[in-house]
Amino acid sequence: KCMKKFLLCVVAAAFLFGCASDEPENATKMDELKKALADYQGKCADVAFADSNAKMNEVNRLRAASQGREADIAYLEAQQLFDADVVRYNDIKSAADRADADLMDQRSRLNNIESDAMMYAPKEYADAKARINSQHVESAQKIAECDGAGSIMNLDEAEKELRYIEDLVAVRMNAAATPAPAPMMDMETYTVKKGDCLWKIAANKYSNPYFWPLIYWTNKSSIKDPDLIYPNQQLKIDKNATDQQKKDADKMAKTRGAWSLYDNK
Repeated sequence: KCMKKFLLCVVAAAFLFGCASDEPENATKMDELKKALADYQGKCADVAFADSNAKMNEVNRLRAASQGREADIAYLEAQQLFDADVVRYNDIKSAADRADADLMDQRSRLNNIESDAMMYAPKEYADAKARINSQHVESAQKIAECDGAGSIMNLDEAEKELRYIEDLVAVRMNAAATPAPAPMMDMETYTVKKGDCLWKIAANKYSNPYFWPLIYWTNKSSIKDPDLIYPNQQLKIDKNATDQQKKDADKMAKTRGAWSLYDNK
């Protein structure tokens, strides 16, 4: 049994030394990996390839200590880390590129609606702009820190604010461009009785005799002289006269003076 164990140990040792005998080939591969790592420069490359660079430093230390087998194993781990770090670096770069493009687009759109926004939604625009700028500052900071994903999250929040103010301005511009429908006139027909005058009818229909010009203006086609109305004459009474119309009528009744057919009404 002891002899069998000894022989197994000898075979295992021979296998291990045999596996380490291709060190020049592995050394060449390691040098290639070093060169590949060196091709990625810049702050974000340092962040993305931190793990594989650390593992390569371990490979160099083991090689310097003539620990070929351990160096080979560490190299294989470094290769795996490098492959993963390449994906990580590409993700960081892709996110940073998208963040840069989105940042420029949002700033351009914000500037483009400024003049309309200041006319139709000045307060809402100022508030939204402040929030958007805050998100942009954080986004730019995260880009500088190679946090592309975090930067995009900030830009997504800024996009919500931007769409809100764009939609609000569009709605208010459209409302301003569309004339409000004219109010429908609610008319009552009144039949003049013997002894009636516009003053008396206004007192009855408007609770204010000084509003009689309202009746005159509404019926100018049938009233030639406000002092002359006739029994059985049909008059229209505007039940929806505005406050301004009533104010104008009151002023005219109190300041008119002598009647004229040419009353500018």
